[in-house]
Amino acid sequence: MGLTADSKEGIGFSPSVSYSKKIAETKGFSTLISNGLGTNINSRAGFKALTYNVGLSTKGYGTIKGKDENGNEASLRTNSSHSFFSGSATLLNNSSISCIPRIEYPMNTHSFTFQASVAAEGMGAFAGASFTGYHSNQKLASNLFSTPSYGIAYLDKGKDKNGLLDFNREKDGSFTKEKPNLPIPFLTHDLFSVSGQGIGGSYQLFRGDVGVVHDKKTKNFSSGNSLGVEVGAGNAFRLGGDIHTNIVNSYTGKWDDYNPTLDLNVGFFSSSNGAEYESHYFKAAGEASPYLLNEENVFTATGQGMPLNFH
Repeated sequence: MGLTADSKEGIGFSPSVSYSKKIAETKGFSTLISNGLGTNINSRAGFKALTYNVGLSTKGYGTIKGKDENGNEASLRTNSSHSFFSGSATLLNNSSISCIPRIEYPMNTHSFTFQASVAAEGMGAFAGASFTGYHSNQKLASNLFSTPSYGIAYLDKGKDKNGLLDFNREKDGSFTKEKPNLPIPFLTHDLFSVSGQGIGGSYQLFRGDVGVVHDKKTKNFSSGNSLGVEVGAGNAFRLGGDIHTNIVNSYTGKWDDYNPTLDLNVGFFSSSNGAEYESHYFKAAGEASPYLLNEENVFTATGQGMPLNFH
């Protein structure tokens, strides 16, 4: 059993259990098979994984006979062990890897499908053949892109929808009816190490405001067309065909329409808004943030650890 505590990673608990059994014994040597089961639980990440390991080994003792320096009979007992094989497997893996926001490039996709059927009937016999062909093409909407990037200290300047903001997501994935929860975004704080005469330590960059982050604006276009032709001959001539087309536009970017959080006057502001206001500041790693006694604590005012619901 292992127990760890860290201000960054939280509290970690790693219990494990193992079992060993002797399955054979020959001339003082025993053959053992061992099994083990372990898991890893974290106060911030939750249940991570369940692992299983198995092994086969032998151990025992032997006797070496001889004479000592005085010529008397003597024996020496030796212990030995040998491992034939060992292996482990992860039965359950619940550790979700964070998705690092990447630059999405707008793409244009076009596809075309053609299908033809020819059939003939005569004297009680029927024969036919069909042909199918398709073509698909995907390319960049443009060959030249310019994407400005903004770190935590300059998020107030990154109000351009085409900019790339320095943030990450926890438990990122698709949004479905069975999974109604959106991934949790968080700023990727930079950590600075300082070493000098009379000073030393690690400092982290924080924002003095609460803003809205978003992905880079990207628009993808897709079109699909299909053409089918059918020709039949025999007692009567038959000709038919069908045409299908579909057009899809997908958009990724800032959520502007019907977003209640934008009505709360939240955002990233520069330090020029007031002499006492700091858009960002450095704080020693693990240092608590003080607040005035007559001022309401922001953590308490926002419901502490309870989730917020915007209407």
